[in-house]
Amino acid sequence: MDWIRWVWAPRLGTRVAPIRDLKFIKGSAFDIPNLQGKKVVVLEQWATWCKPCIHSIPHLTQLAQQYPQVLFVSVTQEKDHAAVKAFVDAMGDEMGVAVAIDDTGSISQLVRDSAGIGIPHCMVIDAEGYLAWAGHPLDAGMREGLDTALGLYN
Repeated sequence: MDWIRWVWAPRLGTRVAPIRDLKFIKGSAFDIPNLQGKKVVVLEQWATWCKPCIHSIPHLTQLAQQYPQVLFVSVTQEKDHAAVKAFVDAMGDEMGVAVAIDDTGSISQLVRDSAGIGIPHCMVIDAEGYLAWAGHPLDAGMREGLDTALGLYN
């Protein structure tokens, strides 16, 4: 089964193509990667109807509090913007990350490059715009990916 990991392994070190057309419904808008501010970005693909996504929201909120120097954004490709906004509003401070809608599917290539085959799926993009880590947001390796991207892990 090791060949499956090789075939589906994230392409770490891949330069992330700019994503500039997201519609932010919570938090301040920013480009991905955030090269202008030279910040690490965590991009999560999620959906309001996805139970595992909803289950991971408190964890991402906690990480955002523990890593205030990192920009966290949860991105959905749902077409019903009103339903997404209602969900986010109902979550309130429990969803303590920026939330955006991707109408154009611009994150699709990044998700493919990061071996994303389902949701929720997180990607850590370092301050230079390279994919540093990818996987499920509850994976213990995410903290190591964040620390590596921030230069805190040797």
